[in-house]
Amino acid sequence: MTTLRGITWDHPRGIDPLRAASDQYALSTGTTVSWSARPLASFEDVPVQVLARDFDLLAIDHPSIGDAKRAGALLPLDELLDAQTLLARSADSAGPSQQSYQWEGQQWAVGIDAACMVSALRSDLIDADSLPTDWKEVPRFVSSVGRDRVLLPANPTHLYCTLLTLIEALSPEAARQPDGRPAWWGDAGFDLTAVHPALELLRELVAVCHPDSLASNPITVLDRLVDPHDDIAYVPLVFQYVTYSMGCHARARATFVNPPGGRGTLAGGVGLAISAFTEDRQAAAQFAAYVSSTETQLGVFSRVGGQPVSRTAWQDPLNNRLSLDFFSGTFAAMESAFLRPRLVGYPSFQSTAGELLHALLIDGATTEAIGRELGTLWRDRVEF
Repeated sequence: MTTLRGITWDHPRGIDPLRAASDQYALSTGTTVSWSARPLASFEDVPVQVLARDFDLLAIDHPSIGDAKRAGALLPLDELLDAQTLLARSADSAGPSQQSYQWEGQQWAVGIDAACMVSALRSDLIDADSLPTDWKEVPRFVSSVGRDRVLLPANPTHLYCTLLTLIEALSPEAARQPDGRPAWWGDAGFDLTAVHPALELLRELVAVCHPDSLASNPITVLDRLVDPHDDIAYVPLVFQYVTYSMGCHARARATFVNPPGGRGTLAGGVGLAISAFTEDRQAAAQFAAYVSSTETQLGVFSRVGGQPVSRTAWQDPLNNRLSLDFFSGTFAAMESAFLRPRLVGYPSFQSTAGELLHALLIDGATTEAIGRELGTLWRDRVEF
């Protein structure tokens, strides 16, 4: 018997599919995986290199890879899995999910969970056909729906993520750099001519949305959206969670749709990485190959509320029938999603940038001042 230790994040979408897949895997291999979970804020902010000494398998966000590689915290998977396996994962990836864990010529995780920022609504309260099709129409639409019925995840981390998506949505340049970043996001930082219009729109959105937005993350927002006793009916931009469409929460069900404008949004999701300190790297690699396979992603992973990376699973009729067309309804956004950097220092920049943006916006700082502060922070924190 082999026992591996894994760490993921504390939400049914994060923990239930991994536990279910691990139980199935143990029946055929004798290898068990014991999973621990941490809150969403810890998943976003606690360095991978801190966790790597305590766990064999790590659920990670792609921007952490540069720091983790510098610290020697992860094993490159192309040295543990054969090329055919990795090529198969890339060929069946929804959007850039698998690509997001590639850095400096090596694969540092396999994608197991795909996500990007989309819109969400209660279709029993709002007609999806009435939603705005252009971002510049959104503040007016929100005002017509009513401020107390529209919630935006706009705590520091997710206010920052919303800004990134709005920059891309308003940018006239749709090209991607080789590492998946948009053209406006170079090694020297953001192109301020693209940032300024997005900041103005973000300021408008915050002003017209529910005042609770500035203290909310995606989970708190979606919990309220599906609460039949709450008045929330529409979320303009949020990382999508299939569990809220499947009725896993025994409440109302959310409908997720592509965001206004049809342009790519910020990619999130989760990859499964292997700690450099594991005592059984082959067993860990074999489990990573199993849980990321099309068969597992389409089967047990999806059936218990997982949000698979597999494009086959996204296009599966049963998956869509069980989830109010969650996958087909947001597939265009997922396919065109953009990536954040994996540069050394980027996680520190993101965390501080979110806090800085949040404070400056609340204080009424000018658009030009916010852009300057973000640029200075980038130069201070990120290595390129």
